[in-house]
Amino acid sequence: MAKKIKTAVDAAVWEANIGRVAQSPTLQREVLRKGYFIDSEAIHAQRIKDGEPVGENWLKGKNKKALIKDHGLTEKDFEKYT
Repeated sequence: MAKKIKTAVDAAVWEANIGRVAQSPTLQREVLRKGYFIDSEAIHAQRIKDGEPVGENWLKGKNKKALIKDHGLTEKDFEKYT
């Protein structure tokens, strides 16, 4: 039970940070100036490959399909989460 809560909290914090950057012109300029880019799909694909905790929304539906199509994951990579 505690692991599911931690996973949900981790996902919520990550999405909140992305949302904060998306809504702040100042943060957007800072991101562009430093030349880095938050690729949520790539980060979650790597976490799944490494067996790290991810939010449920990355394990099914359109997010799962995108990870399989664009990041080379297979159904086998998702088996450890069932």
